[in-house]
Amino acid sequence: MFGPVLKKLIVPLFAGVLLASSVLAQTGKTAVADLVTLLSAWSGDNLDSIISNAAAKHIDFAGMAECALGKVQWDRLGPARKREFVATFRRLVEHRYYRRWHKIFHKGTLAYVSEANASDDTIVKTLLRVGKKEDVVIWRLRSSDGDLKVISLSVEGKDLLKRLNARFQRHLQKDGFDGLMAWLKDKLDEDDDLETSSAAIILVQ
Repeated sequence: MFGPVLKKLIVPLFAGVLLASSVLAQTGKTAVADLVTLLSAWSGDNLDSIISNAAAKHIDFAGMAECALGKVQWDRLGPARKREFVATFRRLVEHRYYRRWHKIFHKGTLAYVSEANASDDTIVKTLLRVGKKEDVVIWRLRSSDGDLKVISLSVEGKDLLKRLNARFQRHLQKDGFDGLMAWLKDKLDEDDDLETSSAAIILVQ
């Protein structure tokens, strides 16, 4: 136990450290760096709950799911169906993209160019260098649960959410929401062994 005098000195100091960490967590650069570092350090093999939960602290899956589905369709869903869609969408992102992102971030170097606010979002511009190739990667982040979290990224003008939304709309028009959900679940059963040198394809295809 700390003595009364020492406790008076330590408690404010500890509170100051927490406050400083909170402020740092609000920068887009820090949020992006945390996610990239996590995925780079991961082995890229089995996606266990530790990696899944750690990455989820830096990604706004609910916001991503809503944008990818489209506001009109999203607003038609009840709370239970929204939760089901977000959970399925999260599994799809984890299954389809995490290993891709690990490969490209582990091989490459990410340089930070700028950070700016756009409406309710924070936009972080970076340069991804892999070998002799360099791609512009723009990250869009949004405040969620008190922290900035990634809601989308684009590579050389190819935006992840726009590409997903286009696919989802095709399935919605053809088979409705239930058909879309069936297609998403089928995608989870497929192996993803994409091998390519294109960062744009790896990150957002």
